[in-house]
Amino acid sequence: MKSLHFQAALAAVFLTVSLSAAGAAVPVHAAGPAAAAGNGGVTLTGAVNGHTYKAYCIFTGTADEKGRLTQILWGPGVSADAQLIERLRKSPLTGKRFANVSLEDGAAAAAAAMKDAGAMESKAFADALSLSLKDAAQSVQGTQGSAVFTGLPEGYYLLRDESAISEKDGKAESVTQFMLRIVSGQQSAELKSAVPSLTKRVREDSASEETLHHSEYKDAADCSFGDTVSYKLIGTLPDNYDVYDTYRYVFRDQAGDGFSMKGADSVKVYLADHENAAYQDTGTKDLSDAEGLKITCSGHDLTVQFEDLKKAVPSFRADQRIIVTYDCVMNGNAVCGSKGNENRATLSFSNDPNEGGKGRVDTTPQEKTKVYTYQLLLTKTDSSNNSLALGGAVFELYRKRGGVTEYATGKDGSVIDLTGWTKDESSAAKLSSGLTGAGKGKFGVRGLDSGTYYVKELQAPDGYRAGDDVKLVITAGMKDQNGMNGKLDSLKISVEQEGNTRTHDSTSNENGQDPYGVLLEEGTVRSNVTNRSSVLLPVTGGTGTAIFYGAGITVAAMAGIVLLSGLPGKKGGRP
Repeated sequence: MKSLHFQAALAAVFLTVSLSAAGAAVPVHAAGPAAAAGNGGVTLTGAVNGHTYKAYCIFTGTADEKGRLTQILWGPGVSADAQLIERLRKSPLTGKRFANVSLEDGAAAAAAAMKDAGAMESKAFADALSLSLKDAAQSVQGTQGSAVFTGLPEGYYLLRDESAISEKDGKAESVTQFMLRIVSGQQSAELKSAVPSLTKRVREDSASEETLHHSEYKDAADCSFGDTVSYKLIGTLPDNYDVYDTYRYVFRDQAGDGFSMKGADSVKVYLADHENAAYQDTGTKDLSDAEGLKITCSGHDLTVQFEDLKKAVPSFRADQRIIVTYDCVMNGNAVCGSKGNENRATLSFSNDPNEGGKGRVDTTPQEKTKVYTYQLLLTKTDSSNNSLALGGAVFELYRKRGGVTEYATGKDGSVIDLTGWTKDESSAAKLSSGLTGAGKGKFGVRGLDSGTYYVKELQAPDGYRAGDDVKLVITAGMKDQNGMNGKLDSLKISVEQEGNTRTHDSTSNENGQDPYGVLLEEGTVRSNVTNRSSVLLPVTGGTGTAIFYGAGITVAAMAGIVLLSGLPGKKGGRP
């Protein structure tokens, strides 16, 4: 099997086997007949699993012993028309070669014009052909990193990644790729990435009650209103980066309405050996002051633009990455629930080395991340009757992070929007259970992260005593966390009060049987907290104990009378 090394395109195409016009058939401008199946084949290594690759026959003919194509006719895979020839004439790369070639001169003349063409000229030829393609000779799927064409008649073929056109996988590699091949016998060719890729991640800061854990960058995360949310953009460079004289490279990121950019000061730009490298890690190169770098941060938009990346990164290794990190703050415009709050990013890049990198600029498909937040809604009820809602209680919400107690802030009310956290308890938001109607007994906080919280009762309803602090744990589950999109697919709350724990989750509430439960779409975790009536507690001095005390005093008085009547010297007393 012949094995030739190829660079796949939109950047460069290599034509390694010469074309010969010898023995062209008549009439030379006629398209060749649909050929019967042959014994030719090509194995493309480096193919993307699941992508569809097609082979288009550009020229039919017969390959001689030296691998040159003779008896050349236009193949059934291309529309050989005046528009095709005109594109080839106007191309800066193929213009001179096709200056004296007309449609009537036929396929042999077109093939002869490309004899001994270089990589850039072959690339331009492939670009022109791609706009005139017809029927594919064969279509195959990428499997285990390879795409295998078999039974192809001898001829000259353009091989293309069709899935790239539909941007099926949403990756930068999905930009259309071309390869030109003469097929004769069994051959192999290696596909290499000719375009950069972009990956976007968001940092998940998880915390237990006492210890902050190591943060991770993922496809999705959750957080509270007022929290800082950190993002990472990871860009690669194409395999043919070295053939460019200049290289435009631009990250564009758009935060949703639920986020406020922290500003250009939070932006870090650096070259790293791998995508998990942090800005301060050993081996990274700070690019923040690179020549020609422009960082623009306005409203919800961030642009990090290298007009010529070659000045900052003249060369690179295949494992290196260009990384941008920046911070946002989740604000009160964020939505709670499974819809999530999206951030989107693209990468624009030079994609035409033919003009030194100053020509064509392409853009990757959008990369997205999601950040979720939740709403806590509690109902104050009587401990002996959960259907009896109690209004007029006052609470505050707090959490413990890194051993420090922090209190929720916001505008006092029944259901508040969280604005942040404070260590000063006097600044904590006061939550009051509703007094009337459908909101009676209800109180809560909108914009909470998953984690552990505590509810402290500051004032009990009339006739009740304040209960002990209640522990709440909100747990969220996201599937495909390491795939393209993290999707919120489960939500749960557990409530621990006076040694008892009850749990509500999105699964148990699907049938509507849980009177509290969890509403996944709205991101609302619901439960109740209870109070005991003060009249049941002897220490409060209720009516029952007053009667008891009164009876006791009466008995004591009567005993005193009896005692006095029996004293010596008194009338009726004993001698």
